[in-house]
Amino acid sequence: MTHMKLIIKLFKIFLLAVLSVVVAAVLYSTFDKEIDAAYSKVFWKLPTEIAGVSTADKKSDIFFKLGKYKSVCRDDYCIWLIDEIFEETLIVYFKEDAVKEISKKSTSMWGLREIPFENVEVMKNILGEPLIYAESENFLSRRYTYMLDMKSKRGVTFSFTSNKLKSYMIGNVQWRSEGEKTAKYVVGGKIICPSDNCPYDSNGNLKLQFKDKDFTYFLKN
Repeated sequence: MTHMKLIIKLFKIFLLAVLSVVVAAVLYSTFDKEIDAAYSKVFWKLPTEIAGVSTADKKSDIFFKLGKYKSVCRDDYCIWLIDEIFEETLIVYFKEDAVKEISKKSTSMWGLREIPFENVEVMKNILGEPLIYAESENFLSRRYTYMLDMKSKRGVTFSFTSNKLKSYMIGNVQWRSEGEKTAKYVVGGKIICPSDNCPYDSNGNLKLQFKDKDFTYFLKN
């Protein structure tokens, strides 16, 4: 009789364990994005390298580490195709032997799977408000920059199109590309463009008086 009670007790414990697993699985499947976001908010940190390379590497280090991938090089940058299926491309920008910036792009979110968000809302929930925000002239694309180190002016910029993450870049935070028109440019919560103090002219080119400045100018003025 005692043996039978023990079996029944163990069976109840087994059923309770199975039920707990089922409930946990159902809850996770229902709230998986919320759970992942909450976890990332506590534990995830801004990336300091991409695909095993960083801005601390030299040009020779980059070629040594990425040599197995297909590449196309120009004078001051190289593009590596690191995954053909998801069209993951790595773009490394050089200044002589130093690495200025590293950018990763993909046509699929799986190609950017190391980033725990795919839209702006979840990004802000995890990282908070960015230091720099830029909005394209056609309103379809936005860029958000978070700082890794203010002293060296190194940061991470996440680029979205139609609220989907398309690429991210680590490296020196600089003025955006010449001729790329911006509808809005915000630094430290201050709207810089449109305003009289906007560093870009009507063609999207950097004004002469800002050539020797950078984004930190707007944090001081």
